[in-house]
Amino acid sequence: MRIFLLGDSFTNNKFQEEFERIINNKIIAENYNYDMFKYVNTFYQKQNYPPFHFSDWLKEWGYDVYNFAKGGASLDEIIHQFGNIPLDYEEGDRIILNLTHHSRFMWFLEENHYLQIIPGYHTPDENSTLYEFLQRQCIARDDNMCGGGYLKEVYIKFIDYLIKKHSNYNPIVWGPFLDINLHFEKNSYFFKVEDIFNKNCNSIYEETHKTINDRHYGIVANHAVATAFHTIINDNIISDYNNKNMIIKIINKIDKSKLINPWTDII
Repeated sequence: MRIFLLGDSFTNNKFQEEFERIINNKIIAENYNYDMFKYVNTFYQKQNYPPFHFSDWLKEWGYDVYNFAKGGASLDEIIHQFGNIPLDYEEGDRIILNLTHHSRFMWFLEENHYLQIIPGYHTPDENSTLYEFLQRQCIARDDNMCGGGYLKEVYIKFIDYLIKKHSNYNPIVWGPFLDINLHFEKNSYFFKVEDIFNKNCNSIYEETHKTINDRHYGIVANHAVATAFHTIINDNIISDYNNKNMIIKIINKIDKSKLINPWTDII
């Protein structure tokens, strides 16, 4: 079964990127100041294997996974990722779509380069007038989601339409940002991933007992997300993923896996 993953850095396998840097001996001094590198490197040095991302678990469980997600992606770029899905649909193909925050956007530069603009995140020159302009645009986009703004009234409706047009893939749509998720709760393919965490760790920051300041999911949360997707697909659930019985079933499977937080022993 083929699974096509679309999204931002929560779906892009950052664990694998940093692990490849380590095993290929491509570490530079700046990497040691990067929280994701700290997380992967510390874990690997202690455990002798890299942390598992949810896409790793899906591969481990026998799925043919194609990951087109990109770190820092805006909703625009995630929409463009649909173009990577092959036209030869096969029975059983699924899309897992990770939505991102609406304030992000693409900014095109000379020589065919572009930036993904993220609120509070740097452009090449943080002191430039351009940086201030781009950050104000992030704020304007956030404001535009209120009232009768274009993003809310037109853009969100288009994404909702795009999801439903891919109904033959029985997509699983989710996101780590609650304020964008609110606009898709009525879409029958939307999955409220936050409901499955229960008492489990969520971010790397929480998982490492606040020693590494990264807000992406840690290995415990990634395993929980993978278990949820696996359960939905394995049970052939094709929509309305948030019913009470399904959530209880997923949480029970997470609990039975007995995956504990290894960082209790690492730090």
